[in-house]
Amino acid sequence: MKYTAKKEKENSSKKLLESLEQSIQEVFESDKWKEYLDTCSKFHHYSVNNCILILIQKKDATQCASFNAWKKLGRTVKHGEKGIRILAPAPFKKEVIKQSRGEDGAKLTDVNGNAVTEKDMVVVPWYKVVYTFDISQTEGKELPGVCEELKGTVDNYEQLKDAVIKVAGVPVKFEEIDSGAKGFYSRDTDSITVKKEMENTQTIKTLVHEMTHAKLHSGACDLDRKTEEVQAESTAYVVCKHFGIDTDSYSFEYLAGWSSGKELKELKQSMNIVQKTADEFINAIEKELGIANGQKEEVA
Repeated sequence: MKYTAKKEKENSSKKLLESLEQSIQEVFESDKWKEYLDTCSKFHHYSVNNCILILIQKKDATQCASFNAWKKLGRTVKHGEKGIRILAPAPFKKEVIKQSRGEDGAKLTDVNGNAVTEKDMVVVPWYKVVYTFDISQTEGKELPGVCEELKGTVDNYEQLKDAVIKVAGVPVKFEEIDSGAKGFYSRDTDSITVKKEMENTQTIKTLVHEMTHAKLHSGACDLDRKTEEVQAESTAYVVCKHFGIDTDSYSFEYLAGWSSGKELKELKQSMNIVQKTADEFINAIEKELGIANGQKEEVA
């Protein structure tokens, strides 16, 4: 059977989506979850779906952009390089026939009792396969470093801490905590307390962890405590990783074994929450630090 170009594109999208669904389930093995969060820290502007697609095709990717985007930055894709397939929204309009309704919302019929119909245009959600390329697949003009002072140790600690506190949106205080906790968010006072005089990395990580609780879990919440903690720690990991702060050894004690018995829908929901919350925090912190946001690609 000879397929048209449109049919081939539809099949390509379908296969990519099927691969994506399988990979989502696999992500929630502990090592895979860590890899996903690492990818999310690098590509926080990308959706959950596209973060996973980048991960399963090129796990060592660090900076991705389209062919034309790299060209605008003075770089070209090397000859023979294979693009990373991701999904971009491609909705289309479709004409449908529907039964007419009166001002009161009731369906209209003619004198013979037959339905009165009218034509209408509806938007059908659809996605197409597009290609992105990692910086390692390109050559040309060197890119300016973003937040280089935050690589390794937290050189600009006070500046970053102040930015995180401003983004938190609730009062933050530093005190001794008798319970041994590194910090906590109080729903009663809508405030964050962080143990004072901790190491820089631990302080920043704890701040982001608790501000995630403040954002996601401040009101009535039907999540179990374990899921709340994993959402907060995963978000903190992604944000810290983005700013060059390594929290691997601490963070993944929270995450091991969490996925056991969870359904795909529930797992993906938490992935979406972590990705969107981390993206919001990263953008807000960078704005406070006076860092221009990198290019954004509105993709699936």
